[in-house]
Amino acid sequence: MTVSGAHKFLWLVTSMAAVVTLLRAAQVVSREPTYAGHPLGYWVFVERRPYDPLSSPMDWDLDVPGKAAVRQAGTKAIPFLLKWISLDNGCRAAWAFGALGHVAEPAIPDLARMATNSDYAIEALGRIGPPAIPALSILATNRTVRRAPAFRTISVMRTNAMAAVPALIECLREEDSNIQTSEKGRLNCGI
Repeated sequence: MTVSGAHKFLWLVTSMAAVVTLLRAAQVVSREPTYAGHPLGYWVFVERRPYDPLSSPMDWDLDVPGKAAVRQAGTKAIPFLLKWISLDNGCRAAWAFGALGHVAEPAIPDLARMATNSDYAIEALGRIGPPAIPALSILATNRTVRRAPAFRTISVMRTNAMAAVPALIECLREEDSNIQTSEKGRLNCGI
């Protein structure tokens, strides 16, 4: 090999090594947390129990191993769940936020922004629980497209949503076709 050929070869090998290193670094950064040898997505999206046609949507949730996987991942799960909430089956990501509960509090601002376009984001806020009440109250009381789903979500939180009552009483006084009579009744019975 000539000197210039050796330089080209060395440059090529060095460049290839740099590319491989960058790819591995990117893979580590974006790698899903794992549980029992499976990535988080497996535990969130794969149903491992039989379908119960008599169950109501309020009973739907991740199975016990799925909840355990999400809880073990903790805040490391949040970026993935935020990405998955916009999928067609984003309800499962919302359920996963419920498994995290208050640990998912750092996701509330992102979910509140996403809630203008996603009922699943609103459901996720409800499943996080009391720390999400301020965001849900704002969504329920502002005249946005997502007002009725936010109102419903607060209503199923029952006594956990007591902090939202003053704002929601104002909603009940307004005439708004987005807040149907059934939603008003549901809130009345729920809190």
